[in-house]
Amino acid sequence: MNKTSPMTLALLVLLSGCAHTGAAWRINDPAADARGPGSFELPAHHDLRRDELDLRRVELARTNDGWKIEITFASRLHLFEIRPARDEVRRVFLPTVDVYFRTGGEEPVFDALPGRRVRIAGGWQRAVVISPLPELSAEAIRGKRGLRQRVFVAPHAKVAGRSLRTLVPLEFLGERWPEAVAVLVCASAFTSSFRIVDRLRDEWESGGAIMPVLAYPSGDCRLDGDPARACHLTGCKPCGGHPQVVDVLAPEGLQQSWLSDYTVDRPATVEALEIGAPSE
Repeated sequence: MNKTSPMTLALLVLLSGCAHTGAAWRINDPAADARGPGSFELPAHHDLRRDELDLRRVELARTNDGWKIEITFASRLHLFEIRPARDEVRRVFLPTVDVYFRTGGEEPVFDALPGRRVRIAGGWQRAVVISPLPELSAEAIRGKRGLRQRVFVAPHAKVAGRSLRTLVPLEFLGERWPEAVAVLVCASAFTSSFRIVDRLRDEWESGGAIMPVLAYPSGDCRLDGDPARACHLTGCKPCGGHPQVVDVLAPEGLQQSWLSDYTVDRPATVEALEIGAPSE
């Protein structure tokens, strides 16, 4: 008698909640789990709200112009002001979202983008990044060999209530439905060091334009200005090699299991979920 593994059963339960409508694929994510492996805490800052990092639904739709991606969170996304430079004011949202696609046809990449500290089971061929500061996210992968042609940093993301929407060109993702998808949510970083010494040591790029998770609390932190006072998350247990992802698309209970399974030398691994082409 064939036995179904607990992992397979959990994935089947999650996928049973997905829907194909026309040329769209939708899937829901459990609520109130934007704590990474279960212990991550945001710093006390009035513009940092956990519900705005709590992934609730992912939608992929094929249109005549490309692929529409819509990411929905637990609460309405509010825009707040930062000053990336003394004479510049930007209105930004909190999350950075990575969507990894397994499309076949090329050698897969297994590591997620810089700073995430996770691997994608089965690998990926294309990734889309939705960021409040796309130029910063693009710069963060600029020097990573082999990534630039595989990663599309959305130049424009539309905020619509609880959702982020973007359109990905057909020439990037292709016309066929991807085989599988993995989704990571991180808190965005809005300050980075531009010192030459940091660039030479690759410290700036390795941060990936996302908020790090450190062993000590942020205290009175800032979202812009002096990088030495930049906000960060806390709650890594143990610290060292830990992921820096606050939510992933995963069945109930598996996110904590996936993101807790790491060592200093071995990153946590996140499963990609099979899509299958919806009926037209």
